Amino acid sequence: IFGPTENPMDGYRDPYLDDALANLLDECNGHTAPRGVYHFHARPECLIVSLGGARAGLVIGYAFDGYPILAPLACDDASCTATHEVSSSWRLTLDEYTTATRGPAWDIHEFVDGLGDLDECNGMAITTPGSPYDYAYFATDTFPYFLGCYRGTPEIPRTGP
Repeated sequence: IFGPTENPMDGYRDPYLDDALANLLDECNGHTAPRGVYHFHARPECLIVSLGGARAGLVIGYAFDGYPILAPLACDDASCTATHEVSSSWRLTLDEYTTATRGPAWDIHEFVDGLGDLDECNGMAITTPGSPYDYAYFATDTFPYFLGCYRGTPEIPRTGP
């Protein structure tokens, strides 16, 4: 998961929005980096399908702070017999996203508290009894798609000696 921005050479634009302009992402909302690392920029629907389909509590990854990233369904009641798709509280500030108007992803979006279900980190407290998590991020269809910030303290794994 690389998140909602593209590389610095492309101005840190939103590759999910750019996809409509230039077809950058595959059907899973991912692509390969120049060094061959396949990654997602937005909700990986094909991964969710391969894991049995979207359901509340489906873990699709973990953030560097240890909190899970879940499919975008949350329980509506204690027994989780009803669910709803959660939504981000971020919105695009442009009237229209075009090659002329696009800019750095974080500059063209704003967080509006209460606009959706999720906080500025694209997560929320989990209150369903029996859930192993007290908080989780969600993979949503709109910006920031995975995380907007870290709720906990990230621990970046070492990649070298």
